[in-house]
Amino acid sequence: MSRKGKFFMTHDPIQCVEQVSIFKGAPQNVIEALAKVSVHQLKIPAGQMIYSQGEPNDRLMIVDSGRVRVYSYANDDRERTLYMLRSREVDLTGALFTNHEHHNFAQAVEPTEICYLKQNAFKEVLKNYPEMALSLVDILGKRLASLEQRDISDTLLTSKERLYNYLLDL
Repeated sequence: MSRKGKFFMTHDPIQCVEQVSIFKGAPQNVIEALAKVSVHQLKIPAGQMIYSQGEPNDRLMIVDSGRVRVYSYANDDRERTLYMLRSREVDLTGALFTNHEHHNFAQAVEPTEICYLKQNAFKEVLKNYPEMALSLVDILGKRLASLEQRDISDTLLTSKERLYNYLLDL
């Protein structure tokens, strides 16, 4: 199928949730439960803010289509783009686990469709599937160990060695 020459597919809520790295390998019944409590394909026009600094950060966000620019302001009040999110990319995974405010801004660069999973809905699903909670503890533990190792490596390696390791990771 094509629309104006571009290939498009129907949105699949199950595939949308499955692409979130912390849910990879989760049992199908858990994925289905998460897909049911997620909001799918919220349409955001180009230029519209998705979140602003100081607002509650209480949901994981998946960019289904389009592009989102995440930015902040430097000490000299200059706007700095931190990163761009494109189709099928996930942001704000940590929002599922802790209550805090956004430190940055996010804005749709072009017409964008996002999906999201609110923290309270996520926690309700975890209450019904405790095996998923244990799996997440393992996943987050591995990420923490990896970050600690990266921090140690960054401290001990020269800039040339860090660049070399970065290129190897890519």
